Amino acid sequence: MDLRSGKRAVSEFGTITCDGPAAERSLGPLPVKVRTPDGEIIGVGVSGSPIGVPPGLYFVSVVTPDGRERSCGETVTVTAGADTISRTPAGRAPAPPRALAPAPVGAAAPEPASASALAPASASAPARIPHGQQLIREAVRIAAKQIYNRMTRGFVAAESVMADAPTPPPPAAPAPTTETVRLWQGNWFAAWDAVPGSRHPALEAGLGETFILSQDQPTQIARIADCDQLVAQPIGACVRYSVVPFDECTACVDDTPGTKDIAANLASGPAGSFVRFRSTVTEEANTLLSFVENGVLTEMWTVSEDMVNQGERAMLSPGGSVLRAVTGAYVLLRANELSGLDAWLTSLGRLSPALPDIPILRAELLARLGQHEDALALLQTAIGGRCPWFRSGLSYMLERVRLYIDVSANSEVDFAIARADLPQFIAARERLDTLMRMLVRSRTLTTFDVPAE
Repeated sequence: MDLRSGKRAVSEFGTITCDGPAAERSLGPLPVKVRTPDGEIIGVGVSGSPIGVPPGLYFVSVVTPDGRERSCGETVTVTAGADTISRTPAGRAPAPPRALAPAPVGAAAPEPASASALAPASASAPARIPHGQQLIREAVRIAAKQIYNRMTRGFVAAESVMADAPTPPPPAAPAPTTETVRLWQGNWFAAWDAVPGSRHPALEAGLGETFILSQDQPTQIARIADCDQLVAQPIGACVRYSVVPFDECTACVDDTPGTKDIAANLASGPAGSFVRFRSTVTEEANTLLSFVENGVLTEMWTVSEDMVNQGERAMLSPGGSVLRAVTGAYVLLRANELSGLDAWLTSLGRLSPALPDIPILRAELLARLGQHEDALALLQTAIGGRCPWFRSGLSYMLERVRLYIDVSANSEVDFAIARADLPQFIAARERLDTLMRMLVRSRTLTTFDVPAE
């Protein structure tokens, strides 16, 4: 895709097309960066596709599948209206990616890589785009190649180790391309509180009419205020309930308050078919969500940190979205990068008060900062609220409920649960214990496999 469709006149741009290294061409298009002589990134794209830039002198580099850059060697002069070819010389194979820092105690394990979870990246990006958007668009391409590289090359060594292993069973039958599902609506926590400890609460009453979920054609699901929504799909002896998130543009909430929805389609994985939710507001929200789902921690941490550091400007910039903002907050909390996160969550809660994950995220953040009285108040709001969109939110909530109940029972501290509120916390602990046993660990967004009656 050529970038000359931007606001500036076509005649003011030229293009650079990078011919990627021959040894890497079998992997498909690779990320390309175009820099000015002083090092400023002026454009990004992929090898084999033109990248629109103003006339001038540039350095061009290609990003290999492990995220390292290889220079194209010579400077490139771009003239208005002309296409310039830049060729990458052959080089040594890239070194493996650097190790990731360990996650904090209580953090969920990264999800297994899944090539099908990555949406196709655009071929190029406008010149002089904001720094945060640059990082996101570059990182998703790098992430895609890392995942592909792991899948196609990373198992070669394992093959020799497993040479004496039993012959694997034949592949399973192809997953269905459509399924009949229903939308559950109501108060999810209250449904489980009605019958404490039950594996079969009265969920049938909340189910609506059936509809078809397809792999190929997304279905739009509109948000209903003050209501939990979950897609219910039969999975063997269980019914899989997937919490429905929503998205809206944070820069235009006041102008278009009714535009809360999400796109849903059918997907498949090791734990069977599931519902994949994707934003229709911005692809950047989907990029971050894909990072989380595929365990590409380095890139999504960088992007999330940059986004939060920009503060309100990033939240209210074009392309800002509720789903993007809350996904980034979970990333930073997992990495224990807390600077600026409280202000970010406070602003997000003001822009989108219906977001159920906000009190959970803020309670966990304040607890880590030692502000337990404030954390306890937010936790009480969370356990009486809606079901969080993210699986980690449910885990944070249960661990904090357990901790504060234990502290209140065994010591005299300022932040102990009030005696009148203790039954509410104990009931919440029982409910969350039950739900955690049904949580689908392979899904990033909250998903339960509830045994059918």
